[in-house]
Amino acid sequence: MNVFATNLPGSYQVKAQNGNFVSATINIIAENGAKSVFTQKTIAEFFTGTWCGICPGTLIPLDNYTAANTSTIMVGIHGPVQKCCGRRPAR
Repeated sequence: MNVFATNLPGSYQVKAQNGNFVSATINIIAENGAKSVFTQKTIAEFFTGTWCGICPGTLIPLDNYTAANTSTIMVGIHGPVQKCCGRRPAR
């Protein structure tokens, strides 16, 4: 049995379809007032470059933000060719 939370309790038959592929049908029972096991998350992308003077300094505020907002996931992308702040690495 599969259970999920909704404002419209009842029994549902669900299947997925992608092109000609159709999954098996499953029965889902939606219970009124049931709590969902899923939580909403926020993703914060942190782009930096070794050549950018202000980019590394933004890490501390982002660390503080993610520590205070535990539903936030921070992804760091670091590289010498990433554009930020309208600057490019010296050649």
